[in-house]
Amino acid sequence: PLSVARERHPELVEPHLGRVVAADDVFTRWNEDSWDGGAFVWIPRGVRVEDPILLTAVTDAAGTALHRRVLIVLEEGAEAEVWEQYLSGSDASETLFNTVVELVVGQNARLRYVCGQDLNEKSWIFGAQRAEVARDGSLDWVVVGFGGANGRVRTETLLAGEGASGKVTGAYAPHGRQHVDFDTTQEHGAPNTTSDLAFRGILADRSSAVWRG
Repeated sequence: PLSVARERHPELVEPHLGRVVAADDVFTRWNEDSWDGGAFVWIPRGVRVEDPILLTAVTDAAGTALHRRVLIVLEEGAEAEVWEQYLSGSDASETLFNTVVELVVGQNARLRYVCGQDLNEKSWIFGAQRAEVARDGSLDWVVVGFGGANGRVRTETLLAGEGASGKVTGAYAPHGRQHVDFDTTQEHGAPNTTSDLAFRGILADRSSAVWRG
């Protein structure tokens, strides 16, 4: 858990926590003040993790808000694939899911991050997810949205070092009265950086989707 890592290994957590995603709106500030537990993934320099790492968050108690905080750090030359999923414990509980994800991709590191949400159709989701990619680093980011009643998720990538690359792929398939909203930004903060962005969706019944990129 991120809260445990912060206590036991502050030298790994503190340089990054709260730096990548700024508390610049009501939901990120609320998350900053209220998160507990969360998840921390740290891949040391030069280490390659062969199998995908799976993170799961489940929201269940009706009328409550879950503030999820995740920090993923890959040091220089590290490689990993991380899958994160957001689920509801039941179909009937109306909940609020508020997530902040910070991705730090070090020099010449490689990260594939897949994030999917399949919350029930009574739940709301708000998310701020942001990555920083250092020199010659690579990020392959997949965003999938199937569930939830309404909400908005920001996905932002800063290509901070020369030669960095970022690929963001999104997919959504709401139905009924579901509404999904993705706000994407890819910032080229250094020379010779490359990015690729693609979103695909299927709408059914009275569902709706918004994508800003």
